[in-house]
Amino acid sequence: MKRLLLALASFVLTLGVSGQITFERSYDIYESASSDLVFCQDDGYLMAMLGLKDKYYLSLIKTDLYGDTLWTRDHQNIKNMAELTGTEDEQGNIYISFLREDADVLKLDPDGNILWKRNYSTLKSVMTVDDNTLWICADANPGNYLYKIDASTGDSLWRSPIFNDGIIGTNSGVSTSIVVT
Repeated sequence: MKRLLLALASFVLTLGVSGQITFERSYDIYESASSDLVFCQDDGYLMAMLGLKDKYYLSLIKTDLYGDTLWTRDHQNIKNMAELTGTEDEQGNIYISFLREDADVLKLDPDGNILWKRNYSTLKSVMTVDDNTLWICADANPGNYLYKIDASTGDSLWRSPIFNDGIIGTNSGVSTSIVVT
């Protein structure tokens, strides 16, 4: 009976320790969107969010594993921002898109600097990177498309219509995932 109580106490203690908040921080963003991104990296976290001071801007915050700010980047030269979607490649480059028709797709280096910016004039819903290829699932008018993008330059290699046969309908929603095989 003693062993059972000891095992139960150890289990409860383990649950309590594993469920605790590691850090709680506030960052200098006056207002942010509901679809902010967090990239978990080996040395900490990179957060991408929309900020609002005088106007909307893209704000990046790099923290260490304890939530202490290492650096921030504010990109105010980006227009037509909305909710964010994004992915990261093996080299630490970040790809961010905004869920809006006339918004850009960005490639940022690991330090948060913009390497390229392209506009594909569709609602970009989900992205993934595989072998220097950026795959974007987008809702266009009319129809939905899968884009294959050269990740190093941002140039479109091709686009292919998906779900454009009238069964699902056009502009009926956004993709939630892409699996590259």
